[in-house]
Amino acid sequence: MVHNPIPPKGEGGVYKNVSIGYQLTYEKDISKRSRPVRYYRLVLSDEPGCGRRTHAANVFTVPPLTARYTKEASSTPNRRNSYTFTTAGLLLSAGAHTHSEVGGEEVRLYKNDSLIHTFTPIKLTDNPWSWTTPRIGLGLRITPGDTFSVGATYSNKNALPLEDAMAQAGIFVAPDDTASAMQ
Repeated sequence: MVHNPIPPKGEGGVYKNVSIGYQLTYEKDISKRSRPVRYYRLVLSDEPGCGRRTHAANVFTVPPLTARYTKEASSTPNRRNSYTFTTAGLLLSAGAHTHSEVGGEEVRLYKNDSLIHTFTPIKLTDNPWSWTTPRIGLGLRITPGDTFSVGATYSNKNALPLEDAMAQAGIFVAPDDTASAMQ
């Protein structure tokens, strides 16, 4: 299990016997009614460029003692926090992830700099790590040249910088050109 926050930035803890479950469902002979779907992950990061596949490529820093710190893709342009489509398609659904337990308040998804949706995490139980961020269905048309990007809001009540703030959005797209979905 991935466990991010550690003292003094978070509560930390040890979790034993952790498991995860998932269920796959399918319909027989759906080939006439379906088409391939592509997944795009947009990640806010302080690291410029496309980044290395390291933890640093997936996080940004929130200054100490800061309320409602805003981070937008445009503040650190890179190939991981936005995506420009070259083909048309249909945006089927979207989801988001942030570290709410250490100050992540919301994740925003934009199309051509216009807000599509604000994802707000929901605390499920008294456990400090028990959060969920509901996904949404969209059915939004995409045309070549449309750019999707991500933004987030964090608060940091600690006297030290929060160096591992995370915010990402994932979008599921059915391209009109099924050949592009197979790449």
